Amino acid sequence: MEMLSLVHFLFYELTMMMFNHPVVLVLRQGGHSLVVWLTVFLFTLLVTRLRLTPWMAFVYGWLGHVVTDFLTHVSDAIPIFLSFITYSDSWHRFLLGTTILRLRI
Repeated sequence: MEMLSLVHFLFYELTMMMFNHPVVLVLRQGGHSLVVWLTVFLFTLLVTRLRLTPWMAFVYGWLGHVVTDFLTHVSDAIPIFLSFITYSDSWHRFLLGTTILRLRI
């Protein structure tokens, strides 16, 4: 039993080190920003010319992921308007979902 808790602790520490790495933080916040998504969507829309391609399916799935995370993540929410809002702004807390309806699963 002691070995299992040691493995669990090491796995937890490794996961936290990965999520707290500066590169991962930037990619995670950028990947959950609707501004970044909209930029990629418009570029993909121009390239594919309104055809449903695997790239467009990926972009629509990405949007679904961003919206789902916005509605379900409470303690570790990522700002969806990251490029427009600073961390000290009071609207930032509102847009993170701390004062609006949050879904818990």
